[in-house]
Amino acid sequence: MRRARLLLISACRTLGRVEGNQLRCAYHGWTYGPEGVCTSIPARFGTSIPTRARLTRYHAAEACGLIWVCLAVEPRFLLPELSEMADPHYRIVSVPAYEWNVGSARRVENFVDF
Repeated sequence: MRRARLLLISACRTLGRVEGNQLRCAYHGWTYGPEGVCTSIPARFGTSIPTRARLTRYHAAEACGLIWVCLAVEPRFLLPELSEMADPHYRIVSVPAYEWNVGSARRVENFVDF
């Protein structure tokens, strides 16, 4: 995700960990609460935290074994209902990851060929 960066030195927050209801940055140990606001900076004494120290929140939901993220302010559509995912006769085919220098439209077009 493009906004998956912390304010400080662009440390990727996906390398952090969840502690209770806080997200802790793996690089400097800053913690962020559920609203995305920084709640602690271990290297600073006291509670003087810059107001810019906050994360961008996105709508997210888990459904059908997937995590769905909406990068818009509000979702325009409901999540799809994929009843096949609960059907034991439905087959999921996993393919190894690979790099392919192609535009997103071509990539999606080829996924539906499976």
